[in-house]
Amino acid sequence: MINKNDLYDIAFALIRIRNNITEKSNPQILSRMIKVLEEENNTEDNQIRKAISTIDGLDREYWFFAYHNNVYVNHQMLNKADIYALLVKLFQSLICELNKKEFDKAYDLADSFHCLPEIIADNNFTIPKSFWKTFVKDYRSKWDNDFLRDEQRMLKRFQEYS
Repeated sequence: MINKNDLYDIAFALIRIRNNITEKSNPQILSRMIKVLEEENNTEDNQIRKAISTIDGLDREYWFFAYHNNVYVNHQMLNKADIYALLVKLFQSLICELNKKEFDKAYDLADSFHCLPEIIADNNFTIPKSFWKTFVKDYRSKWDNDFLRDEQRMLKRFQEYS
């Protein structure tokens, strides 16, 4: 289980990936973040940073933030399985495009959701309608009109009833 600060670290990592989309370590970084998201019983701080920093051969200067652990006094935990599932699906989709060396599509995909973890953190662990209209709309019109439509509907229903 991750906390609000881990969401900010994920957002920063996604920006770093998007800005250097052809970097060969990107799939490994995403895989490490997926592993953290899939761990249910770990509540320690800096999970994303620690996971990224264990990758051999990583450019320490480019990924500087991963080598410095912060101390937090506010621990708001993300406990919504649907949000975890969405992030994992997005990371897996990006890994797939990177492995196929579809870098234009991978860049646009990363661009469509790089800010999502920060939006989730800033909106009390919810995804506002504006995210779909502002960020996902362009990716849908260029690459896949049905991209995340089911997830959008499911999250909308879930947020209406919570």
